[in-house]
Amino acid sequence: MAKTNRILSPNTELTLISSLLIFTFLFWDSKIVFPIKLFVVLIHEISHVIAAIISGGEVKFLTFNLNLSGQTIVKNGNAVLLAASGYLGSLIVGSLLYLTSFYPRFKKWFLNILVLIILIVTINLIQGGVQIFLGLLVSAFFFIIPRYFPEFLANIVLRFIGLVSCFYVLADIKEDL
Repeated sequence: MAKTNRILSPNTELTLISSLLIFTFLFWDSKIVFPIKLFVVLIHEISHVIAAIISGGEVKFLTFNLNLSGQTIVKNGNAVLLAASGYLGSLIVGSLLYLTSFYPRFKKWFLNILVLIILIVTINLIQGGVQIFLGLLVSAFFFIIPRYFPEFLANIVLRFIGLVSCFYVLADIKEDL
């Protein structure tokens, strides 16, 4: 398992990602961070879908809104698993975006699986024209990253999105309390 060839030194990369994270927190409520937040909401809702399927439930539909709320309507399924799955799934996906960026082979596999899941859910379960468009756009973005971005840039983007996704989960839990 070969690690990614580095173009940036570890210190430069750490400084760049840290600067991006500080910028993100300073502009947390701006439209600049909005696409990542919307991505996390989508993953949160898709995690409910996966939990419903695993626990024998039936998913009626999924929707998410531009106010960063979402809803997954499920019949049956394990209530505890369903309740915990949104935040847990978002945290896992954010962590995997970050971690797999260090391993090119795993990165491509993970992103292919992520794109496939988002596409299947978008086509079959998401309601609303804008939401379907955004689901397809997210799928296209994660399909394009490993194929057309320079590897060092793809890694920085994935690490940044992964870290912000993890932090957003924590911020969202705090807001819900």
